[in-house]
Amino acid sequence: LIGRVFGGGAALVLFVIGAGAGSFGLPLLREYVLYLLRAGHVAVITEIIEQGSLPEDVNQTQWGRDKVTAYFKEISVLALVDQLIKGIIGMLNRVLFNVMTILPIPGLEGAAKVAQKVVDFSLTYVDESILSYTFKTRNKNVYDAAKTGIILYCQAWERAIEKRRGVDPAFLWVHCRQHPCLSYPPGRYRPGHAGKLGFCQVHAFRARPVHGFLPEMDYL
Repeated sequence: LIGRVFGGGAALVLFVIGAGAGSFGLPLLREYVLYLLRAGHVAVITEIIEQGSLPEDVNQTQWGRDKVTAYFKEISVLALVDQLIKGIIGMLNRVLFNVMTILPIPGLEGAAKVAQKVVDFSLTYVDESILSYTFKTRNKNVYDAAKTGIILYCQAWERAIEKRRGVDPAFLWVHCRQHPCLSYPPGRYRPGHAGKLGFCQVHAFRARPVHGFLPEMDYL
């Protein structure tokens, strides 16, 4: 199925990963397939931003598939970069959280969670920026595109963080409402209150403004 959608190269990569890593490579296989789909999504968004629309005789699925097939090698390299970025984010978040929890300051744990979300958001879309720049310039030199794409991303990081302003205050409000509930002795609050607040907290962070980020990068 992957070979029919993205070509024989993608199927070969999946086969090599599956044969070499076995069951331990299943999460990596899943991430790779999802990254191919994400690359097609970025290709469609980039073309719509640049040209206003896709060509009349091409639908979004076909356009994304053709771009992923044409830039398969570059996208595969960036898929590895994406995994490295996720590892860096995880390491930074663990260090930040450990430092915050050691300091005996009330409520600092909530601030650490907010800081973790900012770090996560600020680094998550580096590879998407490189992909978008690659599709725009049609540059198949992944290293050159990555170098320029990272520079452009760093120039726009403030705009990306600004997009977070509507989400972080919501997180702080929910955390301030949730923290007293979790601090009460057992039996002082009705079951389900903290769970409902936690549910709202989780879903608040599911709405990442991906679509609001790319149009702001008007120099791409």
